Amino acid sequence: MDKGAKIKVEHEISRIEKLITDATPLLNLCKAREPDFVEMTATAQILHSFYNGIESVIILFLKNNGEKLPNDIHWHRTLFEMAFGNNSKNLHYHPTGFCVFCTPLGVHSSVEHSFPKNQSALR
Repeated sequence: MDKGAKIKVEHEISRIEKLITDATPLLNLCKAREPDFVEMTATAQILHSFYNGIESVIILFLKNNGEKLPNDIHWHRTLFEMAFGNNSKNLHYHPTGFCVFCTPLGVHSSVEHSFPKNQSALR
């Protein structure tokens, strides 16, 4: 990965980590009791922001490796399929900055293992 792309990936990961840190009090509150409408709406926005961060990292990896990005009606799904093996090089991309060949990982386990020190805040 070139230096510019690596800097962008690191920036996206730092934004995701900050989001998780900042969201921890709300997520803990939602664990303790059923959230009201405002809390649920805020939690939905946190989830959306988390997903957008992961998606940004995947796009950076795919672009860096010369992959053509999807632009069909199902592009979000296609993007994740490409990230986890359905791409021209059969690479599995991980937001931590490495990839492995032909490892059958699902989206959940890959995302979860990408941020091990902060993942407990999402449970």
